[in-house]
Amino acid sequence: MKPPIVINDSSAIDDPGDLRVYDSIEAAKSSLEIDDVGDPHLFIFDSEGRRLTMFGSTNYTVGLLDADERPQHRDVLVALLRAHLKRSGHVGAVDDLSLEQLLAASYSIAPNPYA
Repeated sequence: MKPPIVINDSSAIDDPGDLRVYDSIEAAKSSLEIDDVGDPHLFIFDSEGRRLTMFGSTNYTVGLLDADERPQHRDVLVALLRAHLKRSGHVGAVDDLSLEQLLAASYSIAPNPYA
């Protein structure tokens, strides 16, 4: 799992929703609550497009695990980030930005929300 970490709150994995970007695994975990574990509307990705899953621990904190051995959702992540930037009023074209540039631009809008 490689930060930044992206959390998309949406009805489907490829449907743009309330998207948040965290610069570290710890920041992403601290934004999640134990009640979020098992929420079918939270889709979590690392910076390479690897899907992550949540688990609850005995001390009521949330942990993250790799759900994919290899990144399998890079294209979905790119599309979500592009849609997020367009909705957020990002100045400039986003269609030619690399995944790394999309992550940086999305993070700059609201770094580590709820962390």
